[in-house]
Amino acid sequence: MSGQVILQITGYKNSGKTTLISSLIPWLKRRGHRVAVIKHDGHDFQMDHTGTDTSCFIESGAEAALISSPFRMAVLRQRPMELEELIGEVDDCIDWIVVEGFKQECYPKLVLLSGFQDVSLVGGLSHILAVVVHPDMAKEPQRLQALQQEAEATVPWFSREDRNHIFEHLYSQLSIR
Repeated sequence: MSGQVILQITGYKNSGKTTLISSLIPWLKRRGHRVAVIKHDGHDFQMDHTGTDTSCFIESGAEAALISSPFRMAVLRQRPMELEELIGEVDDCIDWIVVEGFKQECYPKLVLLSGFQDVSLVGGLSHILAVVVHPDMAKEPQRLQALQQEAEATVPWFSREDRNHIFEHLYSQLSIR
């Protein structure tokens, strides 16, 4: 795992995490990096569908089911995993691991705010590299500046629309040289 960059993208539901990550991946790939994404889901999710072979195996009591094709493979496990375990599952040839969620973990993170009501999130997290605000928040610069001072945020704040500057900042802070 040495040499891998781990970046957390955090924020409350519907703050734009998935959209930002979906833009960051091709941006990193254009720079020659291989990227993996680990997503935390606070709810139970169903990746497999009833009636498939792997679903039948799990329903029959298998602790894990693996499926492979000429194009991809997947592992379904019937237990939660800590972030460290998930990171350990990522292939060593991956340069960047982008983690969506896991707010309280201690990796460098980008915090997304969907509105002024989310600003308290900034004070409750560690290892923040930057804060990204919804464009509507950027329309109220005086209010935003007051909240930045109140949150004692010494990191840059960007509008979500300013993706290139966000990505350049992250890259300069984290990139493998």
